[in-house]
Amino acid sequence: MMPRKIKNAIEFFRGVLNTMREAHDAKYISKYKTSNIIFIPVNHVETADFKLSKQDREKLARIGKERAERFLKKWTY
Repeated sequence: MMPRKIKNAIEFFRGVLNTMREAHDAKYISKYKTSNIIFIPVNHVETADFKLSKQDREKLARIGKERAERFLKKWTY
């Protein structure tokens, strides 16, 4: 995630919560085999961005489909 300039307390707390969420996710992923996780690069989209354009939604779906297909071709459980 790109660094952002904090302008007020709300942005500060949002940053703290995002940092906590990312740390939790990293801890969870490190507990399990990364070979069983599909990583999808979504750096250009915020977690709770509910106003994505149709183009961005289609791009996310395409990226997810491509990554899932690539993962399933080599995945063995």
